[in-house]
Amino acid sequence: METLLLSKLERDHLMNLALIKHIENHEEQITDAIYKYCSHLINTHHILNCRFSGLKPESEEWDVLPSIWHEKLQVENYRTSISLLDQSNVHPESRFNFLYGILENNTHLRAQILFQLKELCIPLPNLTLLVSE
Repeated sequence: METLLLSKLERDHLMNLALIKHIENHEEQITDAIYKYCSHLINTHHILNCRFSGLKPESEEWDVLPSIWHEKLQVENYRTSISLLDQSNVHPESRFNFLYGILENNTHLRAQILFQLKELCIPLPNLTLLVSE
């Protein structure tokens, strides 16, 4: 099960990066609400990483981040999550809950962002074709 969730985490990371790039490509049509949801996606992942590692997060869930940081912070969050999961002293149930929390958050917020894009008649990115190698 964990292998499946790790694979899903990588796929989610790729989908988040594709969505961030798509939003950058349509920046003239993007609303503050969409940027807020993107920031929320990134902040919540960061907060989950911090909770899992016992650190205090530097941001709150709804802090709005500059859009030029989205890609960099998404990559950083993903790498941090993988690094945390590589630690051998982590209880399997904690690992599962951590992974599940990230995946649930990513899925929910991507759906919110896609809904906002659709409402604005902005073409939706094709996220279904993303596969990891």
